[in-house]
Amino acid sequence: MPFADQALKLEGVVKRYPHFTLGPIDAALSLHGGTVTAIVGKNGSGKSLFLNMLIGWIKPTVGRIVLFGQMYPEGEVAIKSRLAYMPDLPELYYGTTGRWLMKQAQALAPDWDAERFREMIRRLELPDLDLPFETLSKGQRERLLLALVLSRTVPLYVFDEPTSGLDPYVQAMLYDVWRERLEGGSAILISSHDMAAVERFADEIVVMNDGRLLGPYVKDDLLDQWAWIMPEAEVPDDELNALPGVVAVKSSSDGETVMTSFGAASQTVSPEAGRAFVSRDREKTEAALKSLGYRVRSSRLTLSEIVRHLLAAEHMGGDVANARFEK
Repeated sequence: MPFADQALKLEGVVKRYPHFTLGPIDAALSLHGGTVTAIVGKNGSGKSLFLNMLIGWIKPTVGRIVLFGQMYPEGEVAIKSRLAYMPDLPELYYGTTGRWLMKQAQALAPDWDAERFREMIRRLELPDLDLPFETLSKGQRERLLLALVLSRTVPLYVFDEPTSGLDPYVQAMLYDVWRERLEGGSAILISSHDMAAVERFADEIVVMNDGRLLGPYVKDDLLDQWAWIMPEAEVPDDELNALPGVVAVKSSSDGETVMTSFGAASQTVSPEAGRAFVSRDREKTEAALKSLGYRVRSSRLTLSEIVRHLLAAEHMGGDVANARFEK
């Protein structure tokens, strides 16, 4: 059964700790049924904290979180009944067994499906459910938690680093199950360091940077419009700094390669010869160069490369919002 879109709104959300602050965040994520939204960023950037606030485990210091048309704390029960969450905290389950966790899921989640769980055990090749949780390998723990979460039928599945302990064979099986849930109309929200998987599956991405949220961005737009631009002749500095969309210059001189990033519109660069440009708007940059008489080649960036440039532009005070690439 298809679900309605799972709109998520964050209004002035801040979570303060003595040595870290998440936010302020004002954002809206559509979380359309049948789509995957991925949160990416460096370790310690706030991804897990962000997810833990969304599912109600951690309360923001200030601000409002609205999900499924409900707001914390008044709508917490209704919100939690419509999502399934797999944390990246396996130590929470030490002292338990898979069978005990199965019984808890049956008691707490009316939509939990025992038959589906047995199917997931088979597909994910899980070991004896009576083994103590802490005696399982990292991959076995991950598979057990995935089986428990994916045995529910909910509008929104939330996963924190779901593939970190899985071998490629099990990852492929997980992706098959994800496709089934997406075809059923659910939405999936993940945090991940696996940029290859994000590039393959995500429809939208959000970048966490030292507690700040960048995006959301449509992944296909990022991949389509970010590119390496390689003119076949040297471009003088005055023309380079007037080019639309250029966010970084890669220059080679004396056997060394230097990458110069710049996000602020007023900043100029003057690297050595042998330059290639990173553009966040391939078509505009190519058109500008061709209008000046240059022949150019271009190649697309990977999603991982694009995220690095988004972060670099943010650190340099650039207008990252312009990278939304709305057509």
